[in-house]
Parts: sequence; structure tokens; C-alpha cells
Amino acid sequence: MFKLGIISNMEISSELHSKILKHSEYSVITLSMDSYLEELSNVDAVIIMEEQNIGQTCRFILDIYNNSEILTYVWMSAPSENNKALYLQLGADGVCSDEIEVSTFLLLVNNALNRFELYRKKILHEIEATQKSCKAKKSSMLEMIPENFSVLVNGKEEVNMTKLEYIVLDILYSNAGKALSYQEIGDKAWKQQSQAVQKYRVANVIFHIRGKIKKNDNGIEFIKTIRSKGYMLDDQALKG
Repeated sequence: MFKLGIISNMEISSELHSKILKHSEYSVITLSMDSYLEELSNVDAVIIMEEQNIGQTCRFILDIYNNSEILTYVWMSAPSENNKALYLQLGADGVCSDEIEVSTFLLLVNNALNRFELYRKKILHEIEATQKSCKAKKSSMLEMIPENFSVLVNGKEEVNMTKLEYIVLDILYSNAGKALSYQEIGDKAWKQQSQAVQKYRVANVIFHIRGKIKKNDNGIEFIKTIRSKGYMLDDQALKG
């Protein structure tokens, strides 16, 4: 059963909330206006209720886009091609209104979630295959644990990652000692997304990874910034 999160100013997200609940294959969670980013891990997709507040809707889209890989949809209070184009440009995966039947909208969401889940499984399979072929690289300084989307740091601390953080770190790990550009990292991490990956989005994920794994026991930083290019996982840090 897929879980849908709804962000709305209203205590109960109007008629849409009730209609979705009629579909037994979904459960609905109303996300807090103050802590919705922390609650994203509890849902498979997010529906933002526009409620005639365009600025707030844009902020929600950008916050989710920059901090998560979750599918994001906007339900407009009234049809507007200009607003629809704006939301899609900011990163929304779909924009709908009362002109479309809720059952049809849920089919669109369901199809996207199924494809997204297949993509996740494919990525996990590729990661596991990479780990098997890179056993010689494994070190107690940094060891990837694909089944948990975590990493063992310095042979003693298992650090949990989001799926997106793990995928990006694994890209660097598989190319240890090689500088990768922002575009190279982005193309591999978001290769099924239609919108071009922006430099700041890659930098944002790296920032969060660095907040979780910084240096090995010898004080060598795991991830180095390569000026005017991108990032590199220091192979010397892996060896200790």
C-alpha cells in the first residue's frame, strides 16, 4: 500500500482527502506545515494543496525538491496554465486540479510510483553488483552497506543515509581517486528525471553526506572538493 502525504493549510485536506481514502490501495497522512520535511520519509509521494497561495506552494516545491527525491504533485485550487508551468519548472512531477477525476489522478501517481520503485530496485542491484566487484577496494575506513543504505565509518560506526545520499556516495566510492564533475554525478544519480540536474542540488547532497562522514581516524577528509569541477572520494582516506 502506497502512502500519500498531503500538505495543506486546512485541518483536513478538503474533498480530495476524502476521495483518496476511498481507494483502499492508498493511505493518507496529513503532513505538518512546520515539520513536513522531517516527515517525508514516512510517505511515498506528496500532494501540495495550492489553496490560492502561490508563493507558499512554490516554497514547498523547492524545499522538497532540494531535500528529497520523493515524487511531488500540486493540486491547484483553480486551473491556470501559467501556474502549472511555474510549478513544473520548479520541480513538481505533476500538477492537477478539479478538472481531472481523482481516480485518474491516482492512476498517474500509481504508475509513477511503480516505475520509481523499479528504478530503486535497479539502483540497489547495481550497487550490490558494484560492491561485489570492488571487494579489493573495501577498507575498514569506509565500507558501503547497500542492504541498509548505510556506511561503516572507520570500521566502528554504522552511519545511516537517505537513499539519495547513499546513491551519490556510492558513485564517488566506485570512482575513488577520480574527480567527478557535478554533471557526471547528477546524470548518474538522477538519470531518470527529465529536468536537468543543477549544480546546487549535487552540492546540497554532498553537504549532507559530509555532515555524516567527515574524516577518517588519521584526519583525512573522505570527500574532497575539486575546484571548478566537482568532487572526489579520496582513495588515501579509504586506505587510512
